[in-house]
Amino acid sequence: MSYGYTEAVSKLQSYTSSSTNTKASCSGNGVYLLTDGEPNDTDSISSAINGKTEVATTYWANKSTSYWKKMAQYAIELREDKKLRIKTATVGLGGGFYTIDEYARDGAYSCADIRSSSNTLTDNDKHHQNLCYVGTKQKNNGMGGFYNAQSAKDIVDSIDQFVNDVTEDIEGTTMGTSTIPVDALNPTQLQNYSYFPMFQPIVGGDEQLWAGNLKKFSIKTSTGVVVDKLGNSVFNGNKIQEKLTDYWYESAGSSEDDVYMAWGGLLSKLKVHHKPLVTSGTLGFNRNVYLDFGVNSGDDLKHAVRDILNGSVTLDNKQYLYGLLGYSKLTQSDFDALASKSYNDQVNYLQTKITNQDFQMGSVIHSTPIMLTQKGIFEEKDGEYGISEREDYILAGTTQGLVQVVNAENGKEVFSFLPSEFLTRSNKSQEKGFAESLAMNRYPASESADIDNFFYGVDGPWVAHTEYEYSFEGDKEIMTAKKQYAYGGLRMGGRSYYALDLTDLGKTSGKPKLLFTIKPDDHETGALSYMGESWSKPVITYIPWKGQKRLAMIVGGGYDRKYEQQLSNADLSGKVDGNGIYIFAAEDLDTNTKAGTLLWWGSSNATSKDGAIESTEIEAMTHSIPSRVKAVDRNGDGITDHLYVGDLGGQVFRIDFNSKLGVSAVNTPLVYQAVKIADLNTPGKSPRRFYEAPTFTIHKDDNGKRFAMVTLASGDRSSPLDTGTSYPQDYVVAIKDDTVTSSPIGTPTLITLDSMHDISGTGSFNKGTHKGWFFPMPKSSSKQVRGIEEGIAIDNDLYYSVFNPDASTATEDGAEDCTGGVTGKSIAYKFCLPYGDKTCLGTSTSTNPEKIGELGAGIIGLTLGAGRSQATNRTLIFNKDIDPKPPEYAVSDKLVPKRWFEYLPFNSGGD
Repeated sequence: MSYGYTEAVSKLQSYTSSSTNTKASCSGNGVYLLTDGEPNDTDSISSAINGKTEVATTYWANKSTSYWKKMAQYAIELREDKKLRIKTATVGLGGGFYTIDEYARDGAYSCADIRSSSNTLTDNDKHHQNLCYVGTKQKNNGMGGFYNAQSAKDIVDSIDQFVNDVTEDIEGTTMGTSTIPVDALNPTQLQNYSYFPMFQPIVGGDEQLWAGNLKKFSIKTSTGVVVDKLGNSVFNGNKIQEKLTDYWYESAGSSEDDVYMAWGGLLSKLKVHHKPLVTSGTLGFNRNVYLDFGVNSGDDLKHAVRDILNGSVTLDNKQYLYGLLGYSKLTQSDFDALASKSYNDQVNYLQTKITNQDFQMGSVIHSTPIMLTQKGIFEEKDGEYGISEREDYILAGTTQGLVQVVNAENGKEVFSFLPSEFLTRSNKSQEKGFAESLAMNRYPASESADIDNFFYGVDGPWVAHTEYEYSFEGDKEIMTAKKQYAYGGLRMGGRSYYALDLTDLGKTSGKPKLLFTIKPDDHETGALSYMGESWSKPVITYIPWKGQKRLAMIVGGGYDRKYEQQLSNADLSGKVDGNGIYIFAAEDLDTNTKAGTLLWWGSSNATSKDGAIESTEIEAMTHSIPSRVKAVDRNGDGITDHLYVGDLGGQVFRIDFNSKLGVSAVNTPLVYQAVKIADLNTPGKSPRRFYEAPTFTIHKDDNGKRFAMVTLASGDRSSPLDTGTSYPQDYVVAIKDDTVTSSPIGTPTLITLDSMHDISGTGSFNKGTHKGWFFPMPKSSSKQVRGIEEGIAIDNDLYYSVFNPDASTATEDGAEDCTGGVTGKSIAYKFCLPYGDKTCLGTSTSTNPEKIGELGAGIIGLTLGAGRSQATNRTLIFNKDIDPKPPEYAVSDKLVPKRWFEYLPFNSGGD
């Protein structure tokens, strides 16, 4: 047996080392070791095995133990060889191996069950058990499985299972992108810290969850590059470096198993500071997870342990919460056992499952981290003014289904919020997103064919609204949050929006409160029933409502999964979810208008109010609107006057508000007019798609007349690599809107591509006749360059991140790297405002637009950070140092006078 085994290995090694197989480690390799008789214990052992050291494990049956332990060691070394990764399966064929009718067909066999009788263990039984131990998945040896084959069908089935087991998944490349949140205490300055989500997509697998992490790095001021705490660049080329020491790194929570994504960060803090502990014989949980189940607006959220698991609340599937409380490696049988137990019995059961303790995090993909600042002291030190004693927190949603709030200084989680709908949905597979042992393993193909089982969780972008109160201690000005609200959606995780009151964040007795929820799934009719998946990032702004300045939440209608395919207008002629704009009360407006009340909606479906206070029918608004809505304050009074938004049908809309305030405006409708200002489609092609909000800038023409430029970039974010003859060429477009600046507000004439200037061609912008300009991004039969992220307009310069699919990092990651790489790169380009000419480009630049530098692999948006020469300046942040350096922009405070009065001191000049 040993000679046959080693000979098979030798031939496999010879094949995999050939010149035609340069990445053998990325292939599936295995040895299927079958015997139809008794495994012999002859002294004639192959030298390859005989020279091994025996494994140290003690479970072996007492028969030729040395031989079997050496074979096991040989199997272990083959499996751990990074170049080959050979698994060993052992198979017993025939009556001598017959034990019981039912056995582990997946190869995870309990070898101690092999015996010819219940009383005695024969020498043959011992050999059979040891052969099993070499291969079974229950022991950490060959890991190819042990199979008890009693028929030809058993052999075929075992081979099928074995081939499936040795097939190597393509490892996902660890990915991440830099986020520098805006400082609510001083918006003119940006901190030199980058909050960096990392995740690892599983390529071609059926995993239900992509694991992730959140790390804190800094920005190297001289280069604008992201570095770790020790000054090491986060990126080496387009690849994230291993074993980075971020500012939240905890060595005890990091593992050699994953030196990229799972090394350090928030995940390492969870593993160390929030793991369940047994104190005085009792198991206790050290993570604060809150749910909204049974919670009314304005009330405290419910604590997962105190109120749900150990409380009187009846909630289906609540046993899965243990997957979030430090037991992420529980199996389905564990959860089934927990479901029928009382809380005390559950705790006793979990005390026997210490080996199942662990934490996982979902990936932070589209839920960009935001900063919540509860307190800061503005004071002068050494001749400079700055903010000290800050209380900063970071909030981000993950695909695990949590909104996590973290202390920005030390990286420890303060609490997590779990929308209870993830436990109560009819799609029961969603619960499995909470436990690594379930979410990261395969699920049946028959199930996946019927249901989208990927757990998207809380993947929508969130936003904060903070109001401060001020006090003084000597020459110190203390700023403390008197309102701290957070708003966000789920993106592909669902259709809901949530608003949390976090005003008491950081206080000893403080608990998060539910401000309100918007749940379209609960509405079969009415305005909310038309909403799609909650992709649109909320805009929190003041609007002129019933004559008063009121805080509102504005969102696009959302996303319809019909757009997962390229469709024509004819294909979309039926009902499409998300084709509207919605405005909700962002807080209680009065005793009758509570937070979450639908104030207004506009859509082609809005033929009536349908549950809203006001509505506007917009006949052309027939496509989904997943983007953030651009709110514009035209006169600087702090109240929004206009909204701009694009849709997935190549159209752009403008909503104008009646901006009157006071008693005379109590009965004035919110919306003055809602118009389509542009149709940017090409006849005969599918509609262009705008997934992100436009930029808005104001300019003056040669006669001093003001006009606006509204810019967008089109691109199919749902299928960024797809192309075809029906796909339109994607454009960066700039629409000239000269009616929004007129008084009174004018009604625009519809703008089409025919009336715009192509800046890639000859000629120049005609200021008298052209209604804007566009840049066609390259397209061929096999690739298509797209604009997928929001643009940035600053000081008459316009930047867009352009996704080029004609690139892959697979070859850059090294011959020994079995990742699939990342297809496509994002590149920053600069355009000139307002006319799209070359006036803002470098003197040596011959092309329009100007390439500034590569942002990195995959779809990456633009990030502004602090300047190189001065902290108040702004510049683009890149993953690696680029030459020449990106432009730097000065940002200064300006006092805008709104009113004045003459102050005459009391008794001035009098008696």
